[in-house]
Amino acid sequence: MMILVLGLSPEDTIEMILIPGKAGGYYDDIDTRLLSFIFIFSIALDTISKDNPIKDGHTIVSAGGNFELGFFSPGNSKNRYIGIWYKNLPKGKEVVWVANRVNPLNDISGLLAVSSKGIVLVNGNQDVTWSSNSSTSNPVAQLLDTEILS
Repeated sequence: MMILVLGLSPEDTIEMILIPGKAGGYYDDIDTRLLSFIFIFSIALDTISKDNPIKDGHTIVSAGGNFELGFFSPGNSKNRYIGIWYKNLPKGKEVVWVANRVNPLNDISGLLAVSSKGIVLVNGNQDVTWSSNSSTSNPVAQLLDTEILS
């Protein structure tokens, strides 16, 4: 018997746990003949699509775990920006790209989404405050390990 458990972790990753067991399907005693293991496999989401926008407070991480994209406020500022930064640096967040540098949001109501116009950042009133240019009919945005949002 093999048990497959799928769940959503607090970091918004899908966790899959595989637990093999005895042929009878249950454990009555643990002995040296019983070999079991737990394998946890996490899949970080690295793509924004029409069905999967990013709300303030959520991020996406590149497949290799090098970069993270999301909303942030620099220092003591209350302004909100969408940017890309190195993930897991020992001294904190080092932002390498900012989308809405000229037009920051003033609250946490922002949403980064994909539309027919490309990648768009909208505020709480659904006003587009920043957008990329895209001519694709079915666009998606994927954060790569080269810090590029393609």
